[in-house]
Amino acid sequence: MKFVGLLAVLLSAAAAWPAQSGARLVIDGTADDDFWKQMPAYALAPAEDGVPVQLGGRIRLGRSGAFLCLAADLPEPGGNVLARSAGRNPRWERDHPGSPPVEDRFRVEWRQAAAHRYSIEVNPWGAWRLERDGVKIESPAPLVAATVSRAGWTVELALPLEHGAGAHRGRAAVRITRIRSRRPLAPEFQWSWPNRGSGDSELAWPAGWGNAAPPAHRPPPLGNADAPLEVGRVVAAPPMPDPLDPSSPRWDDPAWAGVSAFELPRNEPHPRPARYPTLVKWVHDGRTLALLVRAAEPEPVVADRGGRDSDLRADDHVAIRLATHGATFLEVMVNSVGALRDWVGGDLHSVRQQDASFNAPIRVQTNIRPDAWIL
Repeated sequence: MKFVGLLAVLLSAAAAWPAQSGARLVIDGTADDDFWKQMPAYALAPAEDGVPVQLGGRIRLGRSGAFLCLAADLPEPGGNVLARSAGRNPRWERDHPGSPPVEDRFRVEWRQAAAHRYSIEVNPWGAWRLERDGVKIESPAPLVAATVSRAGWTVELALPLEHGAGAHRGRAAVRITRIRSRRPLAPEFQWSWPNRGSGDSELAWPAGWGNAAPPAHRPPPLGNADAPLEVGRVVAAPPMPDPLDPSSPRWDDPAWAGVSAFELPRNEPHPRPARYPTLVKWVHDGRTLALLVRAAEPEPVVADRGGRDSDLRADDHVAIRLATHGATFLEVMVNSVGALRDWVGGDLHSVRQQDASFNAPIRVQTNIRPDAWIL
């Protein structure tokens, strides 16, 4: 089954080709390019009685080169959206396992003949989940961006058409749905295109289309706007100190003499100077990330847990979280006596109920000094 051929879709119950434009398109979540001004708009209609019509929003569809492009303007008074996941293929946040997700989503579903059914869901933070027959898949990756304003949220999607699929014609059934998650005193609402009761929209694509340049992809950054932290590259990471040396590790270790240190800021807006500063040095050699940390502590340390994968959250500890795209991450915790906990998470439930069955080849050594402890 070719993923892409499914996407070159049409805009009415009778199959027709999506409009094409040579205008420049940037997938940045604003949907204000001239490209979209040339595309017709379609209203999302309530999926059942009692759903407010005015909150449905509208969509636009078109094609740019080998991409099917969609934009949606989704009203939400005050911009009070629900979004808790980031990155690609997250597990949407739920109150309990098996309950509906508690995140607002924009969903596109498509099927060709009786073949696999594909879907992609996007939340207001631009997190997206791609599935085939209900199972997540990683590729082909779409271009996705979303922004939130006081009026609501906007989504832009560019779904890639496989390079081999444009040599023939085809048809697909498509349905687009907006899901507004339940809130206190308000149930979940859904709106869809085509209208309820009319079935999926029959969409088609011509042969041999898709030679134009792809849209540019500039999703808005999430989180703070600080400059990224840089990790120095070395030929070989500094060696671990002798475990029988009671004075090691040392902050003035000669192996780290040429590495610059930075201080961790307090976790607050406009951070104040830290009362107990933590200094970090780190380098990598392409295979190993090495850290040297000095955590100031003039009082006795708190270290009630020991051993691999103990729950260290109540101890004095240093934690580092590594993520390539936000949805899945590795977190490593080390307390002042060298106890280590490492685990892989993918959503907020995993943060609250950590699964520590994952064990990475991590080496740790600590040293408690009168005014600080060294990792």
